[in-house]
Amino acid sequence: VYGFLIRPWVGSNAMGDLGFLGLSVSTICAASSGYLINALFDRNIDALRPDRAIIPNHFSPSRVWQFYAAVTGTGMVVAFWLALRADEIPSLLLYPIAALILFLYAVRLKCTPLIGNFVVAVFIACVILLVPYAYRDALGQLFDHDYPVWKMLVYRLTMLTLLAFLVNWVREISKDIEDREDDHAEGCMSTAVFFGPRMAGSFVRVIWTALLFLILFSARGPSTALDWLLYAACLLLPAIVLSVRIFGVACWNNPSSLSRDLKYFM
Repeated sequence: VYGFLIRPWVGSNAMGDLGFLGLSVSTICAASSGYLINALFDRNIDALRPDRAIIPNHFSPSRVWQFYAAVTGTGMVVAFWLALRADEIPSLLLYPIAALILFLYAVRLKCTPLIGNFVVAVFIACVILLVPYAYRDALGQLFDHDYPVWKMLVYRLTMLTLLAFLVNWVREISKDIEDREDDHAEGCMSTAVFFGPRMAGSFVRVIWTALLFLILFSARGPSTALDWLLYAACLLLPAIVLSVRIFGVACWNNPSSLSRDLKYFM
């Protein structure tokens, strides 16, 4: 997003490349803390599949808590440095809010039907919006001086954010279908446990249909032969292949494979 959309058109502004590196590090720290806290609270479920149990096969719970504190603290320090560098102290609240949402997801929302999946999808989509938020002043100046370019950037950022949101929502529900037996054994009311795998699969198809409409609508974006080639090879064709699997009769015979392929498509 930064290298292909922001930097070529609006520059690096006061934040600079070093500031963007700091933004990336703090985002990675927030995401990593989410994985760690999720592993901690899922350790009983993961224990049902010993090959997937990071805790205690590789690390003890106390050691993972230490990793969590270290990663979260590092991200907070970097976020504080960024806020001072950009003179945006109120923006410092974004990091603890993100860490809190991820903590609540691991503790509560993961086992809340549909809502947990929705929260993760929104969170990942918001990572994309973090970049234009950081460069909002430069984008505001672009709006005043070159509106067509500003409109093009907003269109591309919006489409990318919506695509990321829908793909991740589909993937999160497909992961619930994959893990439904383990979740049910631990009393976790995930989407697939609460509604059943058939209804959860119906949710996936509805959301995927919305995604297909969005992909077709985005066909108005490419303007050169290379753009069309990339659109077809990286977006349209993979979407068609995945659609055959998602709408197929036996689409949920191997949900782990579908979840993996959706990750690659994302």
